[in-house]
Amino acid sequence: MLCHDALSRGHQTVFLSLFDLTAKMAKAKNLYNFIEYYAKVPVLCLDELGYVIPTKEQADCIFQIASKRAEVATTLVTTNLIPSQWGKVFDTVTASAILDRLSMNGRFITFEGRSYRSKQ
Repeated sequence: MLCHDALSRGHQTVFLSLFDLTAKMAKAKNLYNFIEYYAKVPVLCLDELGYVIPTKEQADCIFQIASKRAEVATTLVTTNLIPSQWGKVFDTVTASAILDRLSMNGRFITFEGRSYRSKQ
């Protein structure tokens, strides 16, 4: 919904799951260019954090993207995990560093209730 709102307001937005991001990362010919692309997208929506566990190298790249975006772009992350559980996805140092960058100028929003994917 937040990504849709950004799109409707004319912001360039990229929406992809962590699975898709790591798959694209694995195929990238140049990781520097890959990181720079995702670091500069005005609105990045990263869905399903926790569905896949990135490798150490992938986690380091995700940190670099989050770090470069921290003060210049909007990053939305969806997950069923509370921040203290991000150590299940990344090692604890990387999880802490990513959360630090995301919370620098951001906020955490918790949605409760039934999944929007549930049948009515």
